[in-house]
Amino acid sequence: MSLFRVRPQFEWKTKETVQDIVSRINKHTQRNKVIVMSGIDTHIILTVRDDLQRIWSPYCHLNMEIQEDGSLSVCGLYGPNPNVWTIFIFAYSLLILFTFFISIIGFSQYSLGMNARILWILPFCLLLMAALFIAGLIGQKWGESQTQMIHKFIEESLEEKIELSN
Repeated sequence: MSLFRVRPQFEWKTKETVQDIVSRINKHTQRNKVIVMSGIDTHIILTVRDDLQRIWSPYCHLNMEIQEDGSLSVCGLYGPNPNVWTIFIFAYSLLILFTFFISIIGFSQYSLGMNARILWILPFCLLLMAALFIAGLIGQKWGESQTQMIHKFIEESLEEKIELSN
């Protein structure tokens, strides 16, 4: 997997129906015993079973849409556990907001000729953002084997070689 692949994804087109695809994945899930499937109708979530779950374990969201020509488009998106994703987004948002307000206060003080020592906090905010990014890359690297396991499971279920893209 590429170093900067934040959320790998794929798209696969077929002439089969949604029910056929869900049935094939469900049958393969029952034989596999490592991958767990959940979801409703045209949205399926695949992940590893609970005893193999770690904080960095990936989830694969499969969305199926019927196209105008009658074919079925299966779109897959790999990502972290939604709770982990939410924590990262919340942390980034707080850091960005904090950086924004520190910048406003610091540059206002600087433009008024006052002491603007508060601006020394900005490099630390940037370092924290970089640390969050690196933590995300490390987590993705730790979950790479499970991502490949889920992707192989999908390929075996659909009996098709499917290429990942960014």
